[in-house]
Amino acid sequence: GHRSPQGLAVHPDTGAIWENEHGPLGGDEINVVLSGRNYGWPLVTFGNDYDGKKISESTSRADLEPPFMYFVPSIAISGMAFYTGDRFPAWKGNLFVGAMFEGRTRGTGHLRRITFNEGRPIQREPILIELRQRVRDVRQGPDGLLYALTDEDNGALLRIEPAAQLATANQAGVAMGHLHYHVRDVEANRRFWVALGGTPLKVGATDAVKFPDVMVFLTPREASAGTE
Repeated sequence: GHRSPQGLAVHPDTGAIWENEHGPLGGDEINVVLSGRNYGWPLVTFGNDYDGKKISESTSRADLEPPFMYFVPSIAISGMAFYTGDRFPAWKGNLFVGAMFEGRTRGTGHLRRITFNEGRPIQREPILIELRQRVRDVRQGPDGLLYALTDEDNGALLRIEPAAQLATANQAGVAMGHLHYHVRDVEANRRFWVALGGTPLKVGATDAVKFPDVMVFLTPREASAGTE
């Protein structure tokens, strides 16, 4: 009954295993995995085939387990993690999933934050969408910060951290985050981020590019040292 599983996470309070999977053209799912249940694929689905034709006339059936959440259009869902740390108090208990692109539109990858009320999802907030990166995985580090891995030719490991000294909290109650890049060509990278809508500035001696909810820092590093 599963189509293409991508992420697994254990709920921090219930111990339940959560799974997410790709739908076809529409119909990505998040499921709570229960013993002996049939999750329906391909008998029921919220998506169509890639040529637009229907795969099933039904989206539900009494003898099949429905998804906890589904996404139409698809977001090309990927890795998944519950946030349990203390560095982002407003995010505690939230679920984060990677998104590689939305509605089969290139350059729409992002991180998706899902909030809950009494166990049911109430908000789906895209984060880092201005970076236009395919987010393949997301994890909470032992330092209480979030780390996202992008799936690009020039991919990156992104560290998301609070920076209350740089901005007041946004509507979600979270202060501006930092992305730190060690790069071989600071000027070329600065032009890239500015082309995505950022504002260039200096923080001390360090080049940075400011977006509404994130500050990108560009630190020079020799080619032999690699990048991060």
